[in-house]
Order: sequence, then C-alpha cells, then structure tokens
Amino acid sequence: MQSDDELIRSVLAGCRESFDPLVRRYEASVLASAAAVLGDLEAARDASQEAFLVAYRKLGSLRRPEAFGWWVGRIAKRQALSHLRQCKREPQGPHVEEPALPAGGDGRQALSEDHDRLLAAVARLPEQDRAVLTMRYFDGLKLEEIAKATGKGIGTISKQLSRSHKRLREMLGDNP
Repeated sequence: MQSDDELIRSVLAGCRESFDPLVRRYEASVLASAAAVLGDLEAARDASQEAFLVAYRKLGSLRRPEAFGWWVGRIAKRQALSHLRQCKREPQGPHVEEPALPAGGDGRQALSEDHDRLLAAVARLPEQDRAVLTMRYFDGLKLEEIAKATGKGIGTISKQLSRSHKRLREMLGDNP
C-alpha cells in the first residue's frame, strides 16, 4: 500500500488515478466530518464529494502530505458550513438523527443501517474524540501517525482513543 505522500507526489506529477486510493482511504472520515456539521447523511455525502474536488484542485498547496486526512476533513467541514449558509439552516452539530434499525429484512440493509447509525454516533462525539477515532479507524492511521499529524504525544492519543471508545459505547448502548 502506497503512503499518502507517495500518492500525492504521483497526483502532482500528473497521474490523476493516484487520487482514487486517497479518496477510498479517507471517504468515511470525511463523511463523518461533514455529517457532524450537517446532521444529514445525504447532504454530508454531497459536501464530502465537494471536499474531495477542492482537495484535488488545491493539492499542490498541502505542505505536509502526512496530514492529508486531517486537511481534507477540514475542507469537508468548511464545505458543510458553506452548504448550511446556502440553505440558511442552523448547524445540527451533536443532534444528528440516527436512522431507525430495521425490524427485519436482508442482512445488507441491516449492515448499511448499522453503518449509518455508527457514523451518526461518531458525528455526535466532541470534535477531538471524533478526530482521533476517524484517523485511527476510518483512515487506518497508527497511533504514531496520529500523534505526528496532531502534534500530540502517543500517550495523549491513546488516552483520548480510550475515552472516545467509552463515549461511543455509551451512545450506542453497548455498555459492558
């Protein structure tokens, strides 16, 4: 698997296809960032697509390629806020509505709804908790990489992840 830095260099050298793995790698965390602002998964999907378009166009201005995930997440948040201004709506923030779980049906629908429920719960977390969770699980970064991207110590990141897990379990009703 190529690093973000390698993929970004390839894109900047003219290989457009190298941007696709970056989109796949960060699409879930970008969606969570937009959903946290909009409170609407469909609108968040639109803002996420716009964020990747902006990121592609401005890729040459990214100074630290290892911070691409954080950078595109910030772009997504700005796109979501722009969408809110255009719609003249108030931000939903932590009041993201959870999709109802199915009473029955096929397994793929249940998985999709569980996925949406999880994204909605992650979107309701405080920004710092959401950031470390998305970098770790959606972006696949190691603790050392998160620490480097955020400028925090590994111990701090580890404690923050633990606290984020606890909050997420409480929100989802999975208290052991």
